[in-house]
Amino acid sequence: MDDSLLTSEAQRWICCFAGVFNGYTYCEQHWGLTGPPMHQRFGELLQHTSTTGSLSPRLADNFAINFYQHRMFRHWGYLPAAYTPAWHNMVLYYLHLYRAPIPAGYPTGEEDSPHSWAARDKGAAEATAAEIRRLLIRR
Repeated sequence: MDDSLLTSEAQRWICCFAGVFNGYTYCEQHWGLTGPPMHQRFGELLQHTSTTGSLSPRLADNFAINFYQHRMFRHWGYLPAAYTPAWHNMVLYYLHLYRAPIPAGYPTGEEDSPHSWAARDKGAAEATAAEIRRLLIRR
């Protein structure tokens, strides 16, 4: 099921970017949460973003939330449908974070893959952002 309206390349880079930061480790170390309380906290933060359109003032919190939402997408087996609340959250976090420095100390192991964010083609991040912006403008 692919109705995100994003090209496969954009989907690839959005997902690769989400893998640059281990939100589970961050949550445990900074919020002291694991298991169901961790999932509840992440759910509340994503709901807050859906409701208000605002993100955390802490950059690392936003990286953790972005990581978590993509773990949900992996569980679903697909990215969210275009223009749904989950899709808006996904593109909001990407556009907010893709140029930001990645907070150190929370690697996922995915960053060493030849298909990782670090190994992306020159211009891939900006092309993905431009594609997202075009979809947002059309709406």
